[in-house]
Amino acid sequence: MKTFIGLEKLQKNFVILKQLTRNFPYTEFLFPTIPIFAILIQQKLIVSPWSILLISPFLLVHAAGYCYNHICDSDIDSKEINPITRGEITKKQTGHIIAIILIAALTTFIALYSSKEGSALFLAYIFLWFAYSGINIRFKERYPGVFVASFVLWASAPLIIIAEFKYFNTGAIFFIIGIFLVYTSREILHTIMDYEEDLRENCNSFAVKAGKKTAIITRYLFLGGGYTFLMASSIHVIGAIFLPIVILFALIFGTLHLFEFAGSKLNLRVGPWGTARLPYYFISLYFLIYSCFVLKLSTLAILLVVWAYITTKRY
Repeated sequence: MKTFIGLEKLQKNFVILKQLTRNFPYTEFLFPTIPIFAILIQQKLIVSPWSILLISPFLLVHAAGYCYNHICDSDIDSKEINPITRGEITKKQTGHIIAIILIAALTTFIALYSSKEGSALFLAYIFLWFAYSGINIRFKERYPGVFVASFVLWASAPLIIIAEFKYFNTGAIFFIIGIFLVYTSREILHTIMDYEEDLRENCNSFAVKAGKKTAIITRYLFLGGGYTFLMASSIHVIGAIFLPIVILFALIFGTLHLFEFAGSKLNLRVGPWGTARLPYYFISLYFLIYSCFVLKLSTLAILLVVWAYITTKRY
């Protein structure tokens, strides 16, 4: 009987921790690192399969950042999404979890990374993660929040890995700029979708501060600019052989934009979230194909990767 109660408590604590960390290990946020690893392998800067551990400090900081976000939002979150709001765990206990995760993140980073540039960027990355949710800054409710979110969620890991190997060239820089612009547009989309709610709550989000129409236009400009930099990066790294793929994806992106505009009757309203996030789905697919070409995989292998990605169920 005691064993059963112990297992039940352990399972409950696991569910609480999973909700606090928002479904660790965040595979979606790791997609932008895949082409970086492919390039570094192709350049023989990475030779060991254990180099995949380079992503571990970022996973841990993500987990700590999400736990901290639950603390900061516990007074406004619903009970369904926040175990602190439900009273299942206290803010103090969550703080202890954050401290343990951060110590693990810093220890792992020190063990795996050595460059001064990477270390400085990693500390800035941790600060921005926590400033996004709180520490009397709370970027998530401010105009620059979309830029901070794009950096900490998407662009930071590829940038810091590049800094560690000092692989700064045109292709790598274009790739980082492309990631930042594309995912800033995604964060802008979030503020557009939440516009009415943020307006009611006097939240100075990007869409509220800039205006909804300006936010929508800015989102498309950032998205288009990001595509351009990513495609320029792939041509620079791989060469003209990748040009047909670039043209194909350009056509896909253009069609998606036209489809979304048509769906909103051309009056600058954003369509359903499912439709609006399609470009980012194809960007992830683009990263995979880009990486396959960098590694010079066979056509069959590339098709298998694409098939696995397209048929994987997403929630």
